[in-house]
Amino acid sequence: MLFLALVSAVAPALFGPIDLAVPIVTKGNPFDPAVNDVRVSFKTKSGKVTERIAFFAHNKWEVKGYLPEAGACSGTITLNGKVAGKIANFTVPNKQPSDMILTDGKWFKKSNGEPFWPVGINVAWGSGPTKPVQSYFPLMKKARMNWSRVWAAHWDDRNPVWMTNSLNPKDGWMSEVALDRWDSVVKSAEANGIAFQFVLFHHGQFSSTPNGNWKDHPWNVKNGGFLKSASDFFSDPEAKRRTKMLMRYYVARYGYSPSIMAWELFNEVESTDRITEKNDWDTVGKWHDEMGKYLRSIDSNRHLITTSSEMDKPIWGQTDFYQGHGHRFNVGGMLAGTSSPSTKPMFYGEVAGAGNTPEEDKTARREGYWSALFAGHAGAGQYWYWDRMNEAAYSEYAFFTQIMRILPPIRTFKPQDVKLRVPAGGDLIVRPGRDLTASGQTTLNLPEDNTNRKTGLMSSLLQGAANRKLQPKPLTLVFDAPKAGTLTLNLVDAADAGAKLEATVNGTNVAAKEYLAGKKPMGGAEAFTVPFNEGHNEIVINNAGADWVKFDRITVTGIAPLASIEAIRSGNWVLVYVHTLQPHVKIELSNFGTRGEVITPTMWEIGALTKSQHDLDRKDGWCGCVPPGRDTILMFEG
Repeated sequence: MLFLALVSAVAPALFGPIDLAVPIVTKGNPFDPAVNDVRVSFKTKSGKVTERIAFFAHNKWEVKGYLPEAGACSGTITLNGKVAGKIANFTVPNKQPSDMILTDGKWFKKSNGEPFWPVGINVAWGSGPTKPVQSYFPLMKKARMNWSRVWAAHWDDRNPVWMTNSLNPKDGWMSEVALDRWDSVVKSAEANGIAFQFVLFHHGQFSSTPNGNWKDHPWNVKNGGFLKSASDFFSDPEAKRRTKMLMRYYVARYGYSPSIMAWELFNEVESTDRITEKNDWDTVGKWHDEMGKYLRSIDSNRHLITTSSEMDKPIWGQTDFYQGHGHRFNVGGMLAGTSSPSTKPMFYGEVAGAGNTPEEDKTARREGYWSALFAGHAGAGQYWYWDRMNEAAYSEYAFFTQIMRILPPIRTFKPQDVKLRVPAGGDLIVRPGRDLTASGQTTLNLPEDNTNRKTGLMSSLLQGAANRKLQPKPLTLVFDAPKAGTLTLNLVDAADAGAKLEATVNGTNVAAKEYLAGKKPMGGAEAFTVPFNEGHNEIVINNAGADWVKFDRITVTGIAPLASIEAIRSGNWVLVYVHTLQPHVKIELSNFGTRGEVITPTMWEIGALTKSQHDLDRKDGWCGCVPPGRDTILMFEG
């Protein structure tokens, strides 16, 4: 439940867009600038000279983009550095792009100065021939989403050098089928107000694992290509040259468009062979730096640059914002436990639950936007499974974006104390927010530490001897119990090398469980149960085995308050996110006035609220609920 309580990048001065034919005839590969480097040098009415890269499409050369001055202009065409023709006088429109996305400290804004908080869903590739990527954008527009993310995936015929449903181009050339398909995405994004991340490469292309795609890659020497291994992609000179060929073409043909929020260099580069086999972050980091600098050198519209991977690796130097990914048992905890490592913006470009049930999907979507808002992220945690979206899911997003239109800018909210009185006696469920990364929280004082900000730092892996540095201390849970009960870890996986759990209660050994090498939890899950007595308990759980064991939740009987809260504030608005353990819970909140004074405590019965999901009547400060249930969102203006 939620109560709603009421630095900067500089956009280049550009005018246009222009879209002109370049009257020139060339020989040889038109996609390789080493063979045909076609550019146009424009001279504006005041004498300003600026250069733009031309591109080849359907047997002719074109140039698109914006220029630094409106009005009369002419162009000089060059081929491989030599004058090769002229473009007659034309008029540059006196119009500036108003919706290019820029950074603004740790946030984003449009080039017209309007704050921009990205919220949407991934649409990485089409869902079959009848549901291409662009078919999702009108539905997203109706829900007032403003963000998406699209891959250059070969199985969706969107990789210009590697096709699935059409013939591959000649070596060193590009498929015009793929390039035309990108035109469709860009135009649809423009028409529907979607700013998307153009994902240039994905991990599978350069992974030789069983689920990787390297075995089919046309650059693989076994397929007649030039790379002996997938790892060589990041260091081979020809691979770098061809990578820059692709980037140059993308910028020349699509870089005019404000619908491209950012060039995303790589999806999850940590899963490529260069990392999984060699752990060579140095080479991968240098590749990111080189490609980021190259993009900046050719993109006159200065689109943002990002990648998606672990945020503590040396790959972010030339990027404009951080972007994590996570499929977790506790999406809200993951988001709450993550903040930007520097002064750059940060948000999660891909989130989902660890399970596949409709309820888990709904929770992941909802936590994606609400928890990111409470955590102060620069954008929502963006839901991954676009093909699972239905009318109800779009409706949930529509209501959230409707609320955003009422609220002050999200960047203005700060943490706020709100007092809560609520009965106790429920079973406390703790869900970890991290997975493969190091655990930043190994001791919890319960129930007060069972917040997303604390559990979001806790890893779902109890590490053994192989990776002790990721969890140097055992898991410790401290609480007072009104009566005897049990603490249970729900174990869902174990490393092939085996694991051995040992538990103590107040220093006494009470439970142990061992997985021998090659053994895993039966049926996908097993319980590790630790009994405790009435009174004070300190339970320590250690993994004395060879490697990790994984859990998705911890259940402690009888100690939970029936609700917990988090709160943020901007001016008169206070947002209180109330998580309840039962469908019907009575809670007492002390709200805050415009000057911070405590208002008379107010009793709410969660689950008995009758306001409809779309009711925003603002009567007496009460603005609706979103929707009734264990995480009902209330809106209140103090």
